[in-house]
Amino acid sequence: MKKIIIFVLAIALVACNQQQKPQSSSVKDVKQYTIEQFYKTINIFGGSFSPDESKLLVSSNETGIYNVFSIAVDGSKTKQLTNSETEYAMGITYFPADERFLFTSDQGGNEINHIYVKNEDGTSMDLTPDEGKRASFYGWARDQRSFFYVSNKR
Repeated sequence: MKKIIIFVLAIALVACNQQQKPQSSSVKDVKQYTIEQFYKTINIFGGSFSPDESKLLVSSNETGIYNVFSIAVDGSKTKQLTNSETEYAMGITYFPADERFLFTSDQGGNEINHIYVKNEDGTSMDLTPDEGKRASFYGWARDQRSFFYVSNKR
C-alpha cells in the first residue's frame, strides 16, 4: 500500500513540475491605457427581449449615469428609454404582452431600490412606494399579468 501511495505522489510531483514550466519565452507587448480612457469606459448589461423579440432592454452608463435603453436586435437603432441625470435607472424586464417595462432606481443614492413601471405613453410610476423599504423583482407569475417581488417591508 505504501508503494502505491509513494508512486501516486511521485506522479503528482512530476505533473506539477511540468505545469510550472513557461509555455513560451516570447515577450508580448501589452497596450497601456490612460486613466482618462479607463474612466470613459461604457458599460452595457442586462437583457430582456420585447414581446415581439425585436428589441433588447439593457442598462448603460453612456449618459454619465445608468439609464435604460432599447437596442434593436437587427442592429439598426438604439433608443434611450429613461432620461435621469441624478438617479440611476436599471432595466429589469419588458412586460410579457406589451412595450411597458419595469426598472429599478433609488433616490439620491440611498440604495433603497424601488420597482417602477414605464408606460408606453412615457409616464413612470413607483409600484413599491413604501418609504425606506427596498424592493427587488423576482419574476413573472404564470398569468403573465402580475409579478412577484421581494421586499424588506414587514
